[in-house]
Amino acid sequence: MTFSDYFEGDSPLTNENMLGNQELTAELSAKFFAIYKHFTYEIGDATLSEDKKSATVSIVVTNYDGTTLYQVWMEDYITQAMEFGLSHPEATQDDFNEIAISTLTTAVDAWVDGNEYTVDVKMVYVDKVWKLVGGDDNFELISAMSGGVLQSIKDLSSME
Repeated sequence: MTFSDYFEGDSPLTNENMLGNQELTAELSAKFFAIYKHFTYEIGDATLSEDKKSATVSIVVTNYDGTTLYQVWMEDYITQAMEFGLSHPEATQDDFNEIAISTLTTAVDAWVDGNEYTVDVKMVYVDKVWKLVGGDDNFELISAMSGGVLQSIKDLSSME
């Protein structure tokens, strides 16, 4: 079963606009998606629709506080990449990818645990199975699972 099997419609994690139109290396993608392996959650109250085909479930997700990860990572990456590029005119894309991976690893390793995110999760009953509503309807859940990283990216993207 894949992550998208839990969604009715498009999963927010397959939305190309989630990270802008950036092309990440496979290693960066793996590092980024490893963020999702850390969270814990508690299921709270559920509200069932009258037709019993949809529900809203309150969930508390506990995760790292990653709300500044993207900004810290990008600032560090840009600084190191500029310094490296100016001192190494023969630098290749692989060199810059290594800097990106190194700075992301440093930023993730500095995270502090224990931030709580309370989210309302929208679900639908399809083929006798409860699934998460796809698209942006459950963006807050996916962002909480990332420690707030996705909300930070979204906020920074809207500043353009």
